[in-house]
Amino acid sequence: MGSLGSPTSHVNQVDRNLTISIVSGCLLMVVLAIVGGVRHYTPVPLGDMWDGFIDFYTKSDGAAAWWAQHNEHRITLTKILFWLDLKCFGGTFWFLFAVNYLFVGISGGVFYLILRESRPHKARRQDEGLVALFLGSWLFFWSQKENLTWGFQSQFFLAYLLPLGAFYNLAKSMGSVRATPYFAIALVLGAASVITMANGVLVLPLMTVFGVVSRQSWRRTVVLIMSTVSLLSLYFMDYQSPAAHGSLAHQWATYPWQMGQFVLYELGSPFYYMVGLEGLDKRIALVAGMIFVLAMGFFCSLFLFQSSQPPTLVALIFFLFYIGGTVLGTAAGRVQFGTDQALSSRYTTPILMGWVALSILCWRRFGGDSGWLSPGKLRWGILTLLVLMFPTQRTALKSQEQRIFEGKFAALALQLQIYDRAQIQRIYPNVPKVLSIARKASFHHLSVLGRFPLKDLSLQTVEQLDLSKTFNGCIAGLYSIDWIADDPQMQILKGRIEFPGDHKAPKFIKISDKDGQVFGYGLTQGTEFRAYVVADKLKSPVVLTGENFRCELVVE
Repeated sequence: MGSLGSPTSHVNQVDRNLTISIVSGCLLMVVLAIVGGVRHYTPVPLGDMWDGFIDFYTKSDGAAAWWAQHNEHRITLTKILFWLDLKCFGGTFWFLFAVNYLFVGISGGVFYLILRESRPHKARRQDEGLVALFLGSWLFFWSQKENLTWGFQSQFFLAYLLPLGAFYNLAKSMGSVRATPYFAIALVLGAASVITMANGVLVLPLMTVFGVVSRQSWRRTVVLIMSTVSLLSLYFMDYQSPAAHGSLAHQWATYPWQMGQFVLYELGSPFYYMVGLEGLDKRIALVAGMIFVLAMGFFCSLFLFQSSQPPTLVALIFFLFYIGGTVLGTAAGRVQFGTDQALSSRYTTPILMGWVALSILCWRRFGGDSGWLSPGKLRWGILTLLVLMFPTQRTALKSQEQRIFEGKFAALALQLQIYDRAQIQRIYPNVPKVLSIARKASFHHLSVLGRFPLKDLSLQTVEQLDLSKTFNGCIAGLYSIDWIADDPQMQILKGRIEFPGDHKAPKFIKISDKDGQVFGYGLTQGTEFRAYVVADKLKSPVVLTGENFRCELVVE
C-alpha cells in the first residue's frame, strides 16, 4: 500500500492527467473550428466570389476564362472546384467549405508522415502522438477564420499543401525502391502549385535547388530545370502585374523599416491572435517573428549543411524557404497599405504551417527522453499553448446572425437591381460591377440568385397575389421608412412582425397593396422585417404576405 503514495506514482498520475487534458484540448480546438465554420456559413457570395466564382462560371466555356488572372494570381486549379460547386452542388458553397477543412486535414496528414519519419532517438510513441495531435489542432487555429469560412479561399490552402507534398515526395524519391513514382508525384504537385497562387511559381525553382543539393541524378535535374523554365514561361506569358504592387527591390528601397516590420509581424501573427487582439501591443508578433527567423537560420545550418540528414527534414527546410519567399512577396505587395496588413487573418494560414515545420525540426533535434525537450516539458508546453489559444478559438462560437442577414438583404438588392450602395458594399465594394454580374447570375439561375426565395424576383414585372385565400393572421408594426440615396424610386421598410403561438416567422415576405399587387419584397430576422418597396406605390394599408401568414401594416 505504501507504494501508492510513492513519488513515481504521483509523477505517473500527473503525466496521465496532462495527457488527458492535452488530448481533450486538441480535440476541442478542432471541434470549435468546425462549429465556427458552420456558424459562419452564408449562401451569399462575398467579395471576390462575384467575379472569381460567379462571373468566371458564366465565361467558363472558353479556355481564356480558366487561364485568366485573378489579381496577380492564376487560380486555375481552384476554378475547377468553383465549377464543381456550381455545376454539381448548386453554388451553395457547402462543398467549398468542406474542401477547405479537408485540405487542412490533409496538410496535417503530410506533416504527420514527416513527423513519424523524424522521430528523435529514444522518443516515446506516446510523446510523438501528443506532438502530432497538437500540431494537427494548431493547423485549425481560428486565427485563419477568413480562409476557413470563405469558400473562395480554397487556393490559399492548396498554395501550401501542394508545395509541402511536392517537397515531401521529392525527398522520398531519394534512395527509395519506388523512387520514380515519388519523383513523378513531386513533379505533378510542383507543376500544380503554379496554378494555385502567384507564390506557386517559387516551388519548381526550389525543387530544382533541392534536387541539386540532394545530388539527384542528372536526368531528374534536367527534368526539373526544363519543367521550371517551361511552366514559368507559360505562367508569365501575357502576365499583367497589378498596378498597386511594387517590386520587391523597389519596396525594400522605399520602405526598408516597414518591410522588415511587415515580415516579422506576419511570421509572428499566430501569437498575436493567440493572446487576443484587443489591448495588447503588437510587439508579441514582432518577437515571435524574430524567433521564427532565428530558428529557421539555426535549423538550416543544422540540417541543410550537414551530411547524413533525413531527406524529409531537408524537405521541411525548403518548405520554410517557400514560406519565407511568400512572406516577402506579400510584404512587397501590401506594405504600402500599412504594416497592420501583415496581421490579417487570411495571411496566418501559411504561417501556421511554417510553425508546424519548425516544431517538427525542433522535435527531431531536442525531443526524446535524452533531449532537452523532455516528456514533462513537452506536455506542459503543449498545454500552455492550448490554454493561450483557447480564447481566440472560442470566438468561433460567436453568433453571425446579423452579418448573415445583412448579406442576404444585399443579395435581395442585387436580385431586384436596386442601387443600395451602403447595403451592397457589405458584400462587394464596386456596386455597378456587381450589379452587372448579378444580372448574369440571375439570368443563369446561379448560386443564391437561382434559388428560393430570390429566384426570378423582379419589380419590373407585376406579381398578383390572391388575397381571398385564407391565411393565418399576424401583427405588424412599422419602425421606419428610409429613402435610398442612389435609387430615389425605392424605399426601405423596417418594422416588427409577430405571429400567434409558437409559429416561426417566414424568412421571406411579399409586400402588396390591398388589391394584391406586389410592389416590394423583404426578409425577416426573428420578429423584425426589412423590405424594399417601390416608393410611389407605398400607400396605407400595406399587406405583408409570407408562407401561410398574412397581416396588414398601417403606413403613416
